[in-house]
Amino acid sequence: MLALAARDATDERADERRDAIKTWAKAESRLRQRSVHQLVRDRFVQVEGWKGFDIKEPRSPHEILELLGYGDLVHWDPEQHDVAFGTLQADATLLQFQFFVAATGLAHLYVGFGELAETLIA
Repeated sequence: MLALAARDATDERADERRDAIKTWAKAESRLRQRSVHQLVRDRFVQVEGWKGFDIKEPRSPHEILELLGYGDLVHWDPEQHDVAFGTLQADATLLQFQFFVAATGLAHLYVGFGELAETLIA
């Protein structure tokens, strides 16, 4: 809704709002592809050459959120063994933890954007 409103705005801060929304959308897209932890590790490898940090996560935050966020995790039943969770409790617990890490990374971005949006609207 903010993007639509900013697109049609003509006041003196309209460009500033459009740029902020584009920057946020790019960051949000990037955090759906790779977790904050993965981005930090990638940066250590790229900038510092720390090959020990060259570890890739098996699933993107987007995949984890899609897999768990709109189904099983919302109605979590530890007794239920679903294909998505694996057959071992350890697998289910790890996947649940990965969900919370992915959701937390995106939540930080959304809260920050909310503050930015409030500033731009004022």
